Amino acid sequence: MVSEMLARLTFIRAVVIGLLLAGIYYVIFYDSGSYQTAMIAQSQQEMIALKADLAKVQADLERSRSFEAASKDLGSSIQKMLDFIPENFGLGQLMKTVSEEARVSGLDLSSMQPAAMAMNSNQEKNLPEFEEIGVNIQIRGQFSQILSFMSSLTEKKQIFLFENIEIFSDNLMSGASSEQVGKGEVSMRALIRAYSYLGRKVATAPVQPGGQ
Repeated sequence: MVSEMLARLTFIRAVVIGLLLAGIYYVIFYDSGSYQTAMIAQSQQEMIALKADLAKVQADLERSRSFEAASKDLGSSIQKMLDFIPENFGLGQLMKTVSEEARVSGLDLSSMQPAAMAMNSNQEKNLPEFEEIGVNIQIRGQFSQILSFMSSLTEKKQIFLFENIEIFSDNLMSGASSEQVGKGEVSMRALIRAYSYLGRKVATAPVQPGGQ
């Protein structure tokens, strides 16, 4: 598209220059008087029209370049987003990842249950290519180990979100200081959310009979 506009722009410039040179040549070597004046006026009108066309093509060319640049930037942004949302990342993979990171951090994974992650109807309609998955967990260990666990998950090249975080300790309930709790073991409950890209699956899914 840009190459076509450039070719058209070059042609219009050549026509404008040609008319200008032809007018000068005619004035110098041939005619004078009223006919010459009429020819000059006609040439001027043609040049004005061509210059207007030239300006329009230049504006279209700039818009086209801006559109191509914006499209390229948008494509790059989408690709970066998809890099953090793996394709067909299921609940089983999420539970395996959480379990492994808890083990590596030295935590006791007391419980882990799938969470109901029902997107609202607008999200389901507008973002059919993405699936939201989640697990409710309870882990126990030193506070530093819990921080290490959360850090390990959030540093992965994937989106993991922690919500509804609750940290508690029996020692805290019995009156121990927060400093003492920080050195001992605590428990944490949280919801961990992740996302899966279903774009290709959605695009290739068969249309149901009678569907719109």
